[in-house]
Amino acid sequence: MRRVGLTIARYSREIHWFLNILFGLAVVPLFIAAKLPLAVNWSRFFSIFWIGLATRAVFTAALLFVIGFPLETTLKPMWLRYKRQPLRIVFFSLFALAMLWEFRLQLGLMVIVDAIALSELTDRTEGYLPRIHRLVASTLIPAMYLFFGLVMVFSYNDLIAAIKSPSAYDWFFLKLDSYLVPFAGVSQLAHLAATEFPISILNAAEFIYYGMFGQIGAALIILALYSGKKQSLRYVGTMLTAYYIAIIIFFLLPSMGPFYTCRTHFAEFPKILETYAIHQNAIMKAQLLATHKELNRVDTDFFIAFPCLHIAQPLIVLWFLRRWKRIAFCLILFDLVLVPAILLLEWHYFVDVIAGVAVAALAIALNLGMDTSKRFRRETISAADYETDAAELSAV
Repeated sequence: MRRVGLTIARYSREIHWFLNILFGLAVVPLFIAAKLPLAVNWSRFFSIFWIGLATRAVFTAALLFVIGFPLETTLKPMWLRYKRQPLRIVFFSLFALAMLWEFRLQLGLMVIVDAIALSELTDRTEGYLPRIHRLVASTLIPAMYLFFGLVMVFSYNDLIAAIKSPSAYDWFFLKLDSYLVPFAGVSQLAHLAATEFPISILNAAEFIYYGMFGQIGAALIILALYSGKKQSLRYVGTMLTAYYIAIIIFFLLPSMGPFYTCRTHFAEFPKILETYAIHQNAIMKAQLLATHKELNRVDTDFFIAFPCLHIAQPLIVLWFLRRWKRIAFCLILFDLVLVPAILLLEWHYFVDVIAGVAVAALAIALNLGMDTSKRFRRETISAADYETDAAELSAV
């Protein structure tokens, strides 16, 4: 009985397993009841997640490794290796020029850094298959868990929007915002910024807003490599729990955000921004679900404004990476500029941001319990273990 009790107590702190099973078993019957086809755009999901997000995640993880770990275990061993093998410098120089020519600056730099990072990881494992298998399993299994969880979340996103008006409670959150910030709403401030600020500011806001997804994958990679599969699965489960909480709230209080309720949005919002087309597509998808449900395909359209998951997600990342102080400091700086980026692009109300903080805290509590710090220290590598592992990684 004591063992059973301990098992129940353990899994009550990792509620994501229960939530994934529950939502997974219910999705097909609920789609049938709603007379909505469960047709998933798999090609788009695979390309965005396994190519787009993976590329950004490896790039971000490489930067965070350099920032958060001693140079003696990151850049210095790599530099010494390249000095001993000068042909590598020639090869990667030609490769870098080709990638910059083919993909331009931003994507080209990501591909270059990703290639160097994967090459370095291959060198440091020295072809030792058990270690390669451990690293791949620790990363790939949580990544697959995240992928199928996200497909589930986007499916429920469409399901709720098909049976309820996705903007039914926008008036309520607009009202709450008027109490929080009585002098102006999000749309008014965003349109004022679009008029007064150079377009480069809004381009930077888009870079920050969409760049947030890179840290989600980067945290998975860092935790997988340095804390193992168990901790990276717990991280992914906590992230999915935040999504499931948001799905439940969306069912009860659906809202799409200020861009949907603002009557002059598309007249005043800069058309050259990528977000302009995404806003349009979201509105068209909502109309499709309301009028022609039988034509729907589950895609990457996302309607949920309240709570703001663009705040909840980076806070969960920060919680799991907090033991690396320099990484945590950089993430905090990024998250501070992320808030105005969210508002300038009219994705969320002020109250959504506050709710995002609460959802992150709840998701962490549900999966880690109240004794998080002690369990975190027990279940991740100690400082001594890190030094040993770092020495092994830096060995050539």
